[in-house]
Amino acid sequence: MLSKLPQLLVFLLITTLGLAQTLIYWRFGRNFARWPRVPAEITHSRLLNQLIDGRSVVEAIVTFKYEVDGREYSSKTPALRSYNLFPSVKYESGLVEKYRPGDVVTARFHPLQPSIAYLERAPISWSSTLLLPAWIALGFAVLYGINNGYFTRLWDFLVLQNDLLIMESESRRQ
Repeated sequence: MLSKLPQLLVFLLITTLGLAQTLIYWRFGRNFARWPRVPAEITHSRLLNQLIDGRSVVEAIVTFKYEVDGREYSSKTPALRSYNLFPSVKYESGLVEKYRPGDVVTARFHPLQPSIAYLERAPISWSSTLLLPAWIALGFAVLYGINNGYFTRLWDFLVLQNDLLIMESESRRQ
């Protein structure tokens, strides 16, 4: 059986993962604001909103081209994003409305790797920031329950309660 210290360490690890994801995204966001700017032309823009392999996929497909030091680049990633379990249809459709083919907009490119560029920074997904560590914690809780026989005891308890109800019902009939 696990003592309290390992349980506390697991909880702290999971909490740290959620916070780290948020802090890393904020740091990237701050750095993104300092990246060099360059004019970019939108070449393609559409909203992908469909089921793929039983999973709902919502994504703005916005392609743009830009030039850095005389070399032309293309990107299919309109926004710098945090991990997102639940993409926002409103945000994604807003990207498609905002960036139309033929529009010339400002893109920011990575100063050391000009092939990486974004048009904007997406808002942080608070639901993903909170739920991802919660799901990891739930997974650890289930594993802990399995290792300690909790589910076996729970099943035995439920079978016993069912048997008692059947016996009680039969005794009332007599």
